[in-house]
Amino acid sequence: AVIFEAIQGVGGLDEPTTPMLESHWKLVSSRLSFLQYDASRRCEEQRKRRESCSVGYRTVVGANRIALTMVVPFSQLPDYSRIWIYPSSRRFTDSEMVQLQSDIEQFLTDWTAHGASLSAGYCIPHQQFIVFSLDEVNQQATGCSIDKSVHFIQALEQSLSVRLLDKMNVHYSQDGTIQVVDINAFKKMSKSGQVLPSTTVFNHLLTTKAEFESHWETSADQSWHSRYF
Repeated sequence: AVIFEAIQGVGGLDEPTTPMLESHWKLVSSRLSFLQYDASRRCEEQRKRRESCSVGYRTVVGANRIALTMVVPFSQLPDYSRIWIYPSSRRFTDSEMVQLQSDIEQFLTDWTAHGASLSAGYCIPHQQFIVFSLDEVNQQATGCSIDKSVHFIQALEQSLSVRLLDKMNVHYSQDGTIQVVDINAFKKMSKSGQVLPSTTVFNHLLTTKAEFESHWETSADQSWHSRYF
């Protein structure tokens, strides 16, 4: 249609002369070059729009519907959000943190419950504790989705050579450094006075974001650790 309009716009090709043909095709060539550029520009703009809209999202097909799973900044999740705390047996290095953040964001982006999206976030305080948080107001975590998260944490244990699921470890702060001991050692230290009721400890038994932000890093006498004093 464009070629036809270009030709018709200069009088058509009836009884053409050589100068007329040359003029026609110069105009047609110019129109085609513009169309090629315009189409390329539009494709690039559409690609950029798709990329900007897909940051933090992953399309998930399941239960005959399409869901968008989003990684939400931890601070933006509501206080009632459910949490899981995975304390590491050591502090992560800076290089490990870069890879760890990438792996966690990819996992949370893919994390679903029966094909439905989960609104989840995370944080890694002190470069030693992995905390997942999930807003369950629209979709609760299922047994399968929780199993997926445990398998992911187990994979991290292998790749980083750390312990993240050891429930017998106690984390406490001494002289600004986080120490890790098993629970029996902590009991003995409490009896000998090596740790005190005022010692800062980390309570990994909390279940909501509100509890985590107010009672996770606290003194031993304000946590379950108080039973040993």
